[in-house]
Amino acid sequence: MSVEIQVGQSGSCPHDSKGIKKVKDNEYTISPQWREIPGRDEEAVSGWGARLEIKLVNKSKKTCKVILHIDWQFPSKDHHLVKALRDFAYIKKNGDWKMIVPERIDGSVVTFVLDLPAGETDIAQYPAYNLPELKQDIKAWKKNGAIISTYGKSEKKIELPFITFDSKETGKEKVILLIRNHAYETAGSYCCRGIVNFLLGGSDLAVYLLSRFSFRILPMTNIDGVEFGMSRLTSPQGANLNRYNTNRDSSFSAMLNFIDEQKPELVMNYHNWQFKFKDGMWCKSEHYQKMIMHYLSDIYLEHKRLDSIIVFKKEFNPGFERSSLHDYIENKFGSTTVTYEFPWFGRTTKRMEELGERSFIAFLLARVEEVDGNTHG
Repeated sequence: MSVEIQVGQSGSCPHDSKGIKKVKDNEYTISPQWREIPGRDEEAVSGWGARLEIKLVNKSKKTCKVILHIDWQFPSKDHHLVKALRDFAYIKKNGDWKMIVPERIDGSVVTFVLDLPAGETDIAQYPAYNLPELKQDIKAWKKNGAIISTYGKSEKKIELPFITFDSKETGKEKVILLIRNHAYETAGSYCCRGIVNFLLGGSDLAVYLLSRFSFRILPMTNIDGVEFGMSRLTSPQGANLNRYNTNRDSSFSAMLNFIDEQKPELVMNYHNWQFKFKDGMWCKSEHYQKMIMHYLSDIYLEHKRLDSIIVFKKEFNPGFERSSLHDYIENKFGSTTVTYEFPWFGRTTKRMEELGERSFIAFLLARVEEVDGNTHG
């Protein structure tokens, strides 16, 4: 009874079979960061990439035991971080993703021992969400009345979609949501699904927020990186879409042009960092820090720390290597921006969708309170 590993599909990582070595029947060593083309930053071997997505195929009619040695290729001085950051993964069962823990960790190698049922089974570092899932969601959103347009094409000539929510009321503030700047950070896509479904749901709160704001949602800005198995960048030597000073390509230029044309008052950006026990929020306003923490005050129920909110106050420097896209937006348009970091550890896809909806609402209610004032009778 032999189990095969398939790569090369949308989003798979490693994207090439050379990143997989067969030890013996049903036992494999997998190097997620293997690249035929040398990469930079997190796309480099021995870097910090976190993309692993493979499909296991059990062609027999019986359950098979399979052993997977995931070699993250961390240098020896960083082996302690493998246990800190990579001591879990996700498996797709019955149509949803469930967290699994390894049998052991040796240096940079994380070993999973699985009883694999007949048929296909997906394994990933985080619940996968790639171009096929986006197309499926867009189809459902269109059916429910969403307006889908494109703002350009990626370097690989893939159309870059955006979703518009804009009721007839005038004088509304424009909000842009940036999703999936970094390819491995799939939490953003599930947050986006929760947000769009909320706006389409017709609740009293959704109707009210639509009367106050107009929305432009970019559900997959790094569509090349997602499709071709990158971790953060758009290609092995490509753009970091969360930085202003970066190796620019078609995806970056299209995104920046769109933002410049829209001139948003508010910007939200969804990420998931690799820390397991804390959620993060990057902003420069103590008001938003206080109010969003209030609206999300029960996240401690998911074993996340509440003291993880980070406020940075710094001037925009376009020549600085780590100068963020948000620094540029705030400097040019006076926008209020927030970046969320929601790690996967211990969370389901349904919970991530709910967290997307709640964090979206929290930011907007904080804005309403700021603009209208909080009066007491």
